[in-house]
Amino acid sequence: MELIIVHLTDLHIKDQFDLNILLPRTDSISGVICNHITDSKNTIILFCITGDLVFSGKAEQYTLVESFLDKIFSEIEMRFSETIIHIVFIPGNHDCNFDISNSVRDLVLLESNLNILDSSHIEQGTSIQKEFFNFVDTYKNKEKRNIISCQKDKILTTKSILLDHKNRKLKVHCINTSWCSKLNEEKGKMKLGFNIEEIKKDENDIVITLLHHSAEWLDWDSKEFWNEYCNKFPDIILVGHDHSIEYVRKVNYDESSNYHIKGNQLYSSERPDQSGFNILKIDISKMQEYFFGYKWDTSDQCYLKDIVNVNRPFVKNRFISSGIQLKKNMKDFIETVNIDLPVKSGNNLKLSHIFGYPTLKVKKGESSIEFLRSQKELMSFISEKNYIVIEGNREIGKTSLLKQLFNEFYVLKKYPIFLDIEKFNTCDGEELNDIIQNAYSEHYENINAQIIMQKTLEDRICFIDNFDNIQLSTDSTKKIIDYLKLKFSVVIIAQTSKFGSLDLMNNINFMDVVAYLKNKDFCFMEIQPVRNLQKKRIIEKWLLSTKSNQDNTSIEFNQKIRDKINQVDTIMKNKYFNRTPVDFLLVLSYLEQDSIIQMDYSRYSYVYDALILNKLNCISNKHATVASMYKTILEQISFTIYKSLNQGCVNYNDLVEIIQDYRNHYPSSNTRIDTIINNLVDNNLLEEVNNNNFKFKFNYMYYYFISRHINGLSDMEKKKVIGEIFQNLHLEVNYNIALFLAYTLNFEYDVIPIVEKYCDKLLLNYNLFRYEDMKKSIQDLGVHIEDKINKTYSVPKNNDIIALSEYKMIQYDIIEEQGETETKADYNKKIEAANMEIIKTQRFITFIGNVLKNHSGKIRNEIVEKTLDLIFKNTFKVMGAVLDFSTFLINKIIQILEEKLEENKRIKIKSEFIAEVKKVFGEFYYELISAIINMLALSLENETIKDIFDKYCREQYSDFVRMVRLEYLIRISGTRLPVNEIKLLFVGKEKLEKFSQSIMKQNIYYYLCDYPYNKSDKQSVCSLLGFSIGNVLIEEQKLKIVLEE
Repeated sequence: MELIIVHLTDLHIKDQFDLNILLPRTDSISGVICNHITDSKNTIILFCITGDLVFSGKAEQYTLVESFLDKIFSEIEMRFSETIIHIVFIPGNHDCNFDISNSVRDLVLLESNLNILDSSHIEQGTSIQKEFFNFVDTYKNKEKRNIISCQKDKILTTKSILLDHKNRKLKVHCINTSWCSKLNEEKGKMKLGFNIEEIKKDENDIVITLLHHSAEWLDWDSKEFWNEYCNKFPDIILVGHDHSIEYVRKVNYDESSNYHIKGNQLYSSERPDQSGFNILKIDISKMQEYFFGYKWDTSDQCYLKDIVNVNRPFVKNRFISSGIQLKKNMKDFIETVNIDLPVKSGNNLKLSHIFGYPTLKVKKGESSIEFLRSQKELMSFISEKNYIVIEGNREIGKTSLLKQLFNEFYVLKKYPIFLDIEKFNTCDGEELNDIIQNAYSEHYENINAQIIMQKTLEDRICFIDNFDNIQLSTDSTKKIIDYLKLKFSVVIIAQTSKFGSLDLMNNINFMDVVAYLKNKDFCFMEIQPVRNLQKKRIIEKWLLSTKSNQDNTSIEFNQKIRDKINQVDTIMKNKYFNRTPVDFLLVLSYLEQDSIIQMDYSRYSYVYDALILNKLNCISNKHATVASMYKTILEQISFTIYKSLNQGCVNYNDLVEIIQDYRNHYPSSNTRIDTIINNLVDNNLLEEVNNNNFKFKFNYMYYYFISRHINGLSDMEKKKVIGEIFQNLHLEVNYNIALFLAYTLNFEYDVIPIVEKYCDKLLLNYNLFRYEDMKKSIQDLGVHIEDKINKTYSVPKNNDIIALSEYKMIQYDIIEEQGETETKADYNKKIEAANMEIIKTQRFITFIGNVLKNHSGKIRNEIVEKTLDLIFKNTFKVMGAVLDFSTFLINKIIQILEEKLEENKRIKIKSEFIAEVKKVFGEFYYELISAIINMLALSLENETIKDIFDKYCREQYSDFVRMVRLEYLIRISGTRLPVNEIKLLFVGKEKLEKFSQSIMKQNIYYYLCDYPYNKSDKQSVCSLLGFSIGNVLIEEQKLKIVLEE
């Protein structure tokens, strides 16, 4: 069976003059169609006209259309009488008679709460298409033709046509987009909607959708609805109106796909020679497709082929056979972006509109690494390994990646589940079953969660975010890991990278969990910073989200991507921003704004300012007084939430009181309180949560408005509040408020003094500590490890270690070594206090680095140097304090290895046990120092401070400062590596000792594999450090291939 789809559109027939031009062309139109009929008895013709049959919706114009169509059909039927012809009409805006005065229609279309599912409203909209519907009825009855068209009281009308004996059906969806047309159409204003749940689609169906206006003419809500419809139903979409030909198969983020076909106009009196139509031929048995675009040739006076794509596989839209759907709140969660990113079209973006797959680094064994650079590579890796831990720093995109992977498995007809680790308050198996079942109930509709629980292991996939925030004990956490492996075929966990924070107690305690995960075959991978490949992916999505009908394979589109990357890099070149998706998107969104481009592109100053002020302009319709009202109210709401500590929420009554209080004390408009609240919610500033409470939709808005409120306080109150914030800077909310406050405070006279004041009170015993002291202490601790193990296990050095002494003996040794009689509780309390001081000091270091990076252009050189000194001195204090945790760490390592020993008896002699403890102990400090270097280089990543940093490094001449400086230079280097600086640290009198060299070698190797540096520089560095240039170039070649693809 062959299906020939003839696509005509935009005839615009107005009078006899037009018909006289078109009638002679019917011979060519029918001749083209007949030429494509190669098996007349097994051919179905679907003759589709996607609107604008006439010029202005008049009855006499449709009479002319009849004459035109009759001539085409009579010629086809005369040659192929056995061929079945189905004719499909839908109306366009020119099929509306705007001369008909209809005040009721106008009022209906102006209603703010217009219900487009109400058939009476639709019928009012289509009332000016009266003659179109009369024509359809007349033509249907004229010769009993097979006519399919819209109904006057529906936006969507569907019809099925049986294709063959295998019960394959062609389902035609006629959509009337012009029901709400106006004389002067505006893009982004048209409304579309119908009940999707009533649409039926079987796996063998071919669904063809006809509409006059393309999606870009729809308003935001309608466009979202259209995208949802497209993802589920149509295989082929025929569109008119734009008078331009397009034929493209579009594949969406969820693997749904549609053939989008736009038609050239068939005729207009203004441009009578611009004329064309399309033919799509599908061989149903072979599922092959052939596309032909025809264009009127004035010299030959006939239609000639203009576009030809033949004998390609016909790929239908994906079909979800289970029919199971996610609930709306789950769909919203999967698509939520944690920042409001408006674009010029005025639309807010979904995650799938802007997500670009990151590069992931997989460490294989001791020295081998692998990079996964695409969705395909990642999914293949997951299918092979099954159990995955994804690590990454703050805002690097861990949650977004989990959401996308969730969708990948959902499309594969699996039953993925996205779990909140904070809801795990038990490790009891039956209670865990209840948690999982409740989550499935919250995720899916039209299926009982108990049915999913009974499905095979292969059908169930588990995602857990923020796994390191689990509140249960180590033993309970291990039981949960065992449970997850027992219940799911794939388990994917996301957590912060090791030493993402210097909460040493948490890091040390979590070592046990990490070791257990590895022992249970979990594979660890780390999300890499945003580089060229991910930039390209994000920008491609960004450009398509603003205008979906672009050809992303064209040279022009690729040039747009390059231009946009250059624009973003111009702003990011001074490294005011981190290489994270959030920062990259912030700059992209900022470039969309109409505000004047600034010289200072600080994330916490102009960029957030531009986004939020743009939001206030929208909500106030650019009325300055109204915008000021909303700003003041939001500031008060944010501060009320902050002071109340009510889990980030304000209840409805307090919200009303805040707005009323504003009215009592400020000149205000007469806007109703409920209207103000609704506007704040509708514009994504606030969102309603459980029990009539409200919170800020996005955290950055919350921090922004608190900082603005604090700046408006009296000097005394302001000083008090700022002091409280900096005294508790380790709290996430205070840290972020401080970053926004730093934009309005004076760095030299406000920020530096307050940071010095609080840092001077922390870790007092380590003011003179230096990196070189740490290296000596670690060596001494190696001896301490031997003594501890020899004391604890009273067995000959090389005898079997099968039965181990009670672990309490270790704790007695701790007390004895400290020369005190403190209890275990006292010791833990002391450790916890030291741990908190380390956390606070690290927060100050990161904060001051971030502020320096964001505002270096406004800070005097001597203050920059003073800030660098403050950063490094406090870093050395942290290093000294970390050594106090050595006994705690050693005990934890011994405990972990004891458990391993009991499981697999791998270590047989005491000397091996000592060596293993030393190895794990050394790795801990190795990774800790590497993480601190990375943290500092990231905090300082701004090339404007390079000369001052160089000067500071020369004056201090510390190995650690030199290591941080090298990492910093690599991060700001672009495509050229600092080869000479690398050489200084590895060759000659000033080279680093071996421990420091090994840290830097590993860091440099990761950079070489993950970025296309200058080839000559790469070869020089590989030769210098003893790397295999072949391995490095293989990774670079993989990156190039992915970029080309």
